[in-house]
Amino acid sequence: MGRQVDRAAALAAASAILERRLVHGRPEDAGQLPDDGDLAGVVRYVRTYRRVPVEVLRADALDALRIVDHLEQQVPRDRYALAMLLHEQCGWPLRQLAEPLGIHTHPGAARQAVKGALQRLRVAAGGDKDTAVVVASPRRQAVQGAAAVVAVASLVRAIITALVRYRALLDGESAAEVNELAYRRGRAVDDAAVAELAADLRIVLLGMVALGAPEARAMAQRCLDRLDGRA
Repeated sequence: MGRQVDRAAALAAASAILERRLVHGRPEDAGQLPDDGDLAGVVRYVRTYRRVPVEVLRADALDALRIVDHLEQQVPRDRYALAMLLHEQCGWPLRQLAEPLGIHTHPGAARQAVKGALQRLRVAAGGDKDTAVVVASPRRQAVQGAAAVVAVASLVRAIITALVRYRALLDGESAAEVNELAYRRGRAVDDAAVAELAADLRIVLLGMVALGAPEARAMAQRCLDRLDGRA
């Protein structure tokens, strides 16, 4: 991901490119000039039509890079919004989003793969740095953070108990994940098992925060805050 460049700055960069090309560009290339609102078209123009003085080409390339930074920010935002539209408003289950998101995995692993992809898109579209670290490799980061949770295994079990109590707020797949956590809750007796249980609990909670209904998101965020010692 490049620099943070908003649309106004990207449009200003496009306008600067077109103004320079009107002055310094070749007349035979002028007919191919895009509208300044066609940001991708302006970038293509700079890449294609290079017969200008080197100082103009240098300035155009720098401005085009600003436009590319803006477009890179927009892509994950659009992909996340459209995927959530399919999930929340069109009723598509998460596993069905695998194909349109370009995810190729075993059908049984599709749902978890989609959740991870959506979390990464959500962060890329505007999440904070700390969230990005967790989402970029949820299993690894969760296991690392779980070592501190081993000392408070009772807290992990209490959070799972609370999730079981409020299963009615969850969608069917999230409820199934909570049921699995509850099954493992009484069987996690050594440090390694508790650490793994805490890691999986964190992943489930992150998924609820990203993809759950509003009440479920709020509850999951409170549970994450407890798990991280913020509440």
